[in-house]
Amino acid sequence: MDLNNLNKAKIANHPEAINKYASMANQLEIDTNFILGDGFFNEKIKSVAEDLSIDLIIMGSTGAGGKEEVFLGSNTERIIRSVDIPVLTIKSPIDTINFKTVVFASSFDEIEQSTFIHALDLLKLPTETTIHLVSIDTTSFFAQPTVLMVEAMKDFEKIASDYTVEKHFYADYSVDAGIRHFLEEVKPDLLIMSNKFDKPLKHFWQGNNAIRAVNHSEFPVLTIDY
Repeated sequence: MDLNNLNKAKIANHPEAINKYASMANQLEIDTNFILGDGFFNEKIKSVAEDLSIDLIIMGSTGAGGKEEVFLGSNTERIIRSVDIPVLTIKSPIDTINFKTVVFASSFDEIEQSTFIHALDLLKLPTETTIHLVSIDTTSFFAQPTVLMVEAMKDFEKIASDYTVEKHFYADYSVDAGIRHFLEEVKPDLLIMSNKFDKPLKHFWQGNNAIRAVNHSEFPVLTIDY
């Protein structure tokens, strides 16, 4: 049996689930292709995404907590760590993908500019969108002086010149807490973060904060390694 026939056989064994999602896709006029596989979850998703040149992975997640988060992580976390493709994590049903209030939490260095540009190209946000650029001010080694951060944010403001942009330098005891507290105040439609795990250390640190944001945020989170 070739792989195509094997996939059809697996789908035939799950008619109720397939029909449910096929019906939802048809109502939204979305073409679908169902692929069922086995093996390690993150390896299978990564393989399919690379083989099909996927632009975006969308995942539902209930988050992880306690020892499970520390030692096991979630399937979503494994995907974010293992793929170079943008991942949109959604924990609760959303009414629209026309995100009109967006938060971009960042260190605002030059490498992050490519992440920001790619996010805007991918999302095609409506012109009435407000984008909140937020840097979390902590006493950590990685925090930049306010003056430098304000200057860096101006470059990002120019990139998003088609939208309303608000800049924030938010003080908190940690980056993770600062992002969570800022989201609670703004209540955005979407949070965007870089999920770089490569060296230097700063990028690994940014990636870890992206994982924490996905685990702890009730808002949709788009993580990008670009």
